[in-house]
Amino acid sequence: MAEGESENKDARVRFGLGLFLVAIAVVLYLPALDHAWLNYDDDIYITANPDLTRGLSFDGIAWAFSAFHGAT
Repeated sequence: MAEGESENKDARVRFGLGLFLVAIAVVLYLPALDHAWLNYDDDIYITANPDLTRGLSFDGIAWAFSAFHGAT
């Protein structure tokens, strides 16, 4: 077998393995499309959080890594 043929075969095997892994992931996670959306704490941490609604800023980033908002 020539070197080019061996490289082509290796490429096909890698592509097939990648395609197989993608197919398994799709099959495993496809049922999640039918699950309901859970909204446990989005209002506390995101939609009603004044520090996030002001937009992205240096102060906002510093707050995100230092505050305990919603921890009570």
